[in-house]
Amino acid sequence: MGSKADSKETLEPVTGKGFSIPIYKATVEVNGTRYDSFMLAYYKNKKRIRERAKTEVLAKKRAKEIIEELAGSKPSDPQPFTSTQIRTIHNAAETLAPLNIPLSEAASRLGEFFIPLNC
Repeated sequence: MGSKADSKETLEPVTGKGFSIPIYKATVEVNGTRYDSFMLAYYKNKKRIRERAKTEVLAKKRAKEIIEELAGSKPSDPQPFTSTQIRTIHNAAETLAPLNIPLSEAASRLGEFFIPLNC
């Protein structure tokens, strides 16, 4: 009942609205049968999210949906920020994610640093 991945390659990322979602293709063996598996990876709410799709077409379709969600352009989503502000916030959160520093904490620390300098 085991599974293992044999090989992994990075496909061309799906990009749009200032975002880029990489897609990884892996050949996975489950109970002696080999399958292609497609994984998408992105950051949302300061967490790394990974999703799997059965086909490359489905992976690309989902990546486009994720870009729309991250850009805040879903019709049901309120847009308190412009698309440029959303990209800036997302890029800052992605930069800080590997350090486990929330964006709000980084902004607070930066403010504390500049207060004594009267900037």
